Amino acid sequence: MTDNVDALRIGELESRLNDISVAVSHGDFTRAITLAGQALAQGFEHPALYSLRALGHEQAGALEASLEDLHRAAELAPEDYTVFNSIGLCLMQMGRLTDAFLAFGEAVRVGPGFAPAWFNLGRALEQLGRLTEAEEAC
Repeated sequence: MTDNVDALRIGELESRLNDISVAVSHGDFTRAITLAGQALAQGFEHPALYSLRALGHEQAGALEASLEDLHRAAELAPEDYTVFNSIGLCLMQMGRLTDAFLAFGEAVRVGPGFAPAWFNLGRALEQLGRLTEAEEAC
């Protein structure tokens, strides 16, 4: 019985993720964020759901809530360099430059080919006054 319930739950999560993907592909981020929030409220967990809800929090100016969701996404997907890059961007908006530098460093470590993380690492270093290192990162 538990296997059937788990399979149904997985199927429902996949269906929700598909609906969110369709919304994103049509540029309807408001709908995607809403769907992600609804899925999380119903007990589903997936890094994409947390990342989208974080975007909604960010748009509403709730950066602490955004950061919490991004950290949960990173726990669920520790090899997703885009999540660490997003954490760094959120921290930069909050004025937490040293923490942002560390997050971008993690993004570069996990995804060394992800150019936006290198650029953002350079920006953080520049804002920290570490210009020589910033030039090397960019």
